[in-house]
Amino acid sequence: MKKRFKVGIAIVLLLATVFSQAIFAASGLAKVYYNTNLSIGTTTNIRSILSNMGYTATQAVNPSPTVVLNAFGDSKVVHVLSHGAPGTIAMVNGSVTANQIRNKYSSLSTQFVFLEGCQMASSSSSNGDLDDTLYGLGVKCTLAFRNNVSASTDSDGVHYFAHLLYQDINSNNWSVSTSAATAMSTLYNRYGNYYGVDSMVIRGNANIK
Repeated sequence: MKKRFKVGIAIVLLLATVFSQAIFAASGLAKVYYNTNLSIGTTTNIRSILSNMGYTATQAVNPSPTVVLNAFGDSKVVHVLSHGAPGTIAMVNGSVTANQIRNKYSSLSTQFVFLEGCQMASSSSSNGDLDDTLYGLGVKCTLAFRNNVSASTDSDGVHYFAHLLYQDINSNNWSVSTSAATAMSTLYNRYGNYYGVDSMVIRGNANIK
């Protein structure tokens, strides 16, 4: 009887540890940024999903370069939906380059950075390499695209992929890489087009839930 009681306590303690880790894994700030000429619906859905995971999630339109630059230092998840170029996050109010990030930070504790725009996984001789820099500074996982990405409406293409990614992470407790692979497959099966998403580059991996 005593042995059973001890085993029962051990199981309860183990379950308490597992669930406390799951609860506290998804905490901290999550910031979602977007440009006015891109999809507000996509970013609103992403912010909502991140909030459901347990993050203090906010979204902002047309952030200044300084705001985006600072987000890498105080947020666990950073999603930037913008235009892009090699080594550059291009926004309405200016841009952030990989070299600027490297000059500002010596290390980062961010869990996940998703750069949802064209060519931001490509390197520039003058502006640097965004995903390589972020990952090298300590970001657990980055996702960006080497080529151009597109969408024909505000809810398909790369926007649909982004929504599916976070939805799969939240619903299935999958890692970023597993969710990204599944989301890309679902995108193609539905539309018969990758919209450039098949050029994605993932550095590292993380379970952000």
